[in-house]
Amino acid sequence: MPVAPSPELVLSRSDRLSWRVLDDEALILHPEAGTLHRLNGTGTRFWELLDGSRSIAVIAGALVEEYEVTCDDAIAQLQGLARELLDADLVEAKG
Repeated sequence: MPVAPSPELVLSRSDRLSWRVLDDEALILHPEAGTLHRLNGTGTRFWELLDGSRSIAVIAGALVEEYEVTCDDAIAQLQGLARELLDADLVEAKG
């Protein structure tokens, strides 16, 4: 089982992707891999905040303000999503 990324990890969206938000869902095209990915509303908000300057923990704090979720739950969920995005080559670790 893959290790969950640290809450202190900073991620950024890959420059090789095309993406758009439609009806509160992010649609992400990875042209090199020939794959299309879809994120739900919470995942889309995480995606939008992945600018290469915020850690998973900082983004979790922002989501706690926007959604009814505890910080621990937000971090755990974002760590899982971050692992999926890393595995799909949609994001890059910074630093």
